[in-house]
Amino acid sequence: GGKRPSLIPEPDAEFIRGAMEQIGAEDMREAGLRDLEHFEAALVIVYIQLAHCADLLANQMPEVSAAAAAGHLVPSSHG
Repeated sequence: GGKRPSLIPEPDAEFIRGAMEQIGAEDMREAGLRDLEHFEAALVIVYIQLAHCADLLANQMPEVSAAAAAGHLVPSSHG
């Protein structure tokens, strides 16, 4: 099967920093991650933020969300 288009892009550095800021985490660019447990927690936080974005999309744009879930959307080409 082909790769499905996504309305929610992969998280970039800005998205990850924003997710971490929401829980009051230290800036990872300066502090880094102390250990594997903190890395795992950071991943969970980012995925929770992504799930929240998906829920917002489903609630605010149900037709678009349903079309994406059914694989009916074609990614747009920019540039």
